[in-house]
Amino acid sequence: MVFILMIIFMLPFLILLWQQHYVKEGKREKVNVKFALLLFSLLFLASLIGQIYFLMQYDLPLYVTGEQYLIGLLMVAFSLGLIAIINIGVTIWSKKKNMPKGAYNSKLVWKVTGGIGVIVLLFIFWFMPFAEKASYVLAFHNAVDAVAQADEEEEFSIVLVRSERDCVRRCAGRKYDNHFYISNNSEGKKEVEFLIRALDEEQNELKVIESSLMRTDPGEILLLETEETNTDSNVWNRYSFQTDDAVYYFQYDYHYRNAE
Repeated sequence: MVFILMIIFMLPFLILLWQQHYVKEGKREKVNVKFALLLFSLLFLASLIGQIYFLMQYDLPLYVTGEQYLIGLLMVAFSLGLIAIINIGVTIWSKKKNMPKGAYNSKLVWKVTGGIGVIVLLFIFWFMPFAEKASYVLAFHNAVDAVAQADEEEEFSIVLVRSERDCVRRCAGRKYDNHFYISNNSEGKKEVEFLIRALDEEQNELKVIESSLMRTDPGEILLLETEETNTDSNVWNRYSFQTDDAVYYFQYDYHYRNAE
């Protein structure tokens, strides 16, 4: 879902590139920038409405954590810094070679570089988090539906919602992120710990792992947290634990107590 949404948000820029290609081939007179800007504005407005909805309905913050901000800024700064160094070097070299002014337009390169930087920052800090939040909300609703079909006679229910790699291409060596959700079916606040035995498609054991001690309210549905869950990351980026292969089946046990 994240990949599909990111492609949708890239459409205005893909349209500009497509039109620019046709202009060079003489199949179009000029690039229709207004259409791309209109489409971008509509997509941004839709994402803004979605972000506000996620904030009000699911308490998902508008902005990413400080750690992700720092990583994103460092990535952009490194990339743009590299382009800037190359641009300065080519500019100096062209002056030494007494090349015509029109041969290399350093001002245009600066403008393009700045534009690319703004677009990349917008995708890292706005569109990508929106797509990840949408995927998280979908997973949560799947968990709600799965819990509703589970055995509510037990004090707690547990369901596996997703077991997938966080990648689109070059996934070799990447581990599977597993998202388990638990539901407190009792009428009181409880503290619970789970023991999970994850199995692959052939029912071979992949991992045995204990959950953290989790405090739950009556009827509350939560992502199962373990020592592998990064609680410092954004809630929509968290997973229960990782395995080398996809989890198809699982066995579990748990113990609980009344929360103080």
